[in-house]
Amino acid sequence: MSSIREQIITAFVDALKAGTNRPGPIFRSRAEPLSARDQLPAFVVYPTEEECADEGSSIAMRVLTLRVECLVAGMPPQDQTLDPLLIYAVKTVFTDANLAARLFHLEEKHTAWTFESSYEGVAAAQLDFLVTYATTRGDPEEDRTSH
Repeated sequence: MSSIREQIITAFVDALKAGTNRPGPIFRSRAEPLSARDQLPAFVVYPTEEECADEGSSIAMRVLTLRVECLVAGMPPQDQTLDPLLIYAVKTVFTDANLAARLFHLEEKHTAWTFESSYEGVAAAQLDFLVTYATTRGDPEEDRTSH
């Protein structure tokens, strides 16, 4: 059985894949490299950190920072090219009922942009979400999130 964290990441990826008018493919991690610019625009979803706090004797509240990296290639201004991907990601994850059922809380935290210096280079926006969920303390496979 996979951890609740992995199940949430999978649900996040599934939500992005199921959305309507998706502007590009969804990759589960950066370990699945984009081999060519013709694969862009694209999304890459991966965790960056997790904090855990005990809430009483048996529950651990976990806050996972989950990153959705949006990638585009093309002519400047690339930040404008990234906007539809950012909008898609935010709207999709906040309206997906299956994802919402798995979480205690979801929050959009931060967006950072990076650009290649070359003309028609690759640009990225890293969109971070805070995902709060609960497990049994000492057992990351036992879901304790309830609404």
